[in-house]
Amino acid sequence: MNKVRSGKDKETWIQANVRATWINCGSLSFTNKSSTAKANLAIDKGASTYCSGSISNVAHYEKMFKELQRQPTTWDVVERTKKLKTGEWVND
Repeated sequence: MNKVRSGKDKETWIQANVRATWINCGSLSFTNKSSTAKANLAIDKGASTYCSGSISNVAHYEKMFKELQRQPTTWDVVERTKKLKTGEWVND
C-alpha cells in the first residue's frame, strides 16, 4: 500500500471498474450525496449515529413515555418492538 501512496505502483492490479469508482469519489456530486447521507444519519432518531443500528428498548420506552403521557408498561414496549404495522407479530 505504501508503494501505491508514493506513486511507485500504478495500481495495475486493481480492476478498472473499482478504479473508476475511486475516481468518482472525489467528484462534487458524490461529496454532496455523501454529506447529505451523513447528515441524515446524524439526525437524532434514537438509533446509533455511527453504525445505523436498531433503536434500543430504552429509547422506545422514553419515546413512548412522551407519546402516552404515562409510564409505558413492558407489554406496551413489546408490542411496539415486536409487532408489524399490519398487526402481525414478528417471528424471531
